[in-house]
Amino acid sequence: MPTLRVVMAEKTPDHYFEEMDEFLHANIGQTLPGHEVELAEPKSEDKAELLELLKDADFLVLGGAGQRRPIDRETFEGAPKIRFLQKLGTRHHQIDVDGATSLGLPVIVEPAPSHFGVAEHAFAMLLALSKRLFEADRRVKDGYYEKLGIEPVKTTPTEYHYNYTGVEGIGSVYGKTLGIIGLGDTGAELAKRAKGFGMRTIYYTRHPASADEEREFGCTYAPLETVFRESDFLSLHASHTAETQDMVNAETLALMKPTAYLVNTARGGLVDEEALYDALKGGRLAGAALDVFKWEPTPKDTPLLGLPNVIASPHIAVGSLPIPGRFQGTLDNVARAVKGEKLVGVINGLETARTVG
Repeated sequence: MPTLRVVMAEKTPDHYFEEMDEFLHANIGQTLPGHEVELAEPKSEDKAELLELLKDADFLVLGGAGQRRPIDRETFEGAPKIRFLQKLGTRHHQIDVDGATSLGLPVIVEPAPSHFGVAEHAFAMLLALSKRLFEADRRVKDGYYEKLGIEPVKTTPTEYHYNYTGVEGIGSVYGKTLGIIGLGDTGAELAKRAKGFGMRTIYYTRHPASADEEREFGCTYAPLETVFRESDFLSLHASHTAETQDMVNAETLALMKPTAYLVNTARGGLVDEEALYDALKGGRLAGAALDVFKWEPTPKDTPLLGLPNVIASPHIAVGSLPIPGRFQGTLDNVARAVKGEKLVGVINGLETARTVG
């Protein structure tokens, strides 16, 4: 029985690899009867390890949980048997598309529901901060109007009580500046949503977008310090590396406006939580919305959780996505490659899988 070898371009979180491995093994028989599948990934950032895996690989998949490793012509030349390369996510700046094309290798991009989910969650948090939604919710449920001496009235077209719990500082995102650190797939999706709300978006990333992408996303590149200084809302979408560890710290927080808000749906390690607590407690930052923390589950005595200007969620930004929603597109294209059918999502004009051997 032939075995199809699928290689992830870099190490993914253990749970992600296990879920994809289980999905492929459970569904390969129905999708491609008479075939087996083997999934592998490098355990380090050593390129030589990836090249060793690719010697006998049939398919290369990128972007399982972010994509930091550039995929260049040398990588393709070291993978003589791969039939196509598939990126989970639509940004492909890490891929040498011209190099792949010159070697007859199809490059596929696939919109990933997880990226939409994180972008939506980040924007929901941004709106909740601006509109003081959680404070308003608590005050309504606690009957805070009684402390203000307001009596309930039956509403009519002309009689009602506006803001009867006295929530202050309710804002609007229209015309405000959104700063994005890390313009990968989720950062790009967030920029698109901000564009629809009339926001000005600036971003910092290691690999700036092209002029066409910036027009599509509605954002403009700026130096990192400028992003900290000018943002009314700062949203983190960078990978957690030694370089980005605690990138939001006392020094960078001091650059921000005291009226600004921080949103983090990326990784908890990007933020120095003690410095963030001090800035929020001292009125040097207006608020923060955090889906990720240094420790998870987040201990209930974490100081940040005791602040009224902090919104927290338990690392759920990606949403409750069914596993097939994440991996079915890859398996379907594997089947198309084996059957000689047209691939779906090709961006370099090579619509059928490369013939090898």
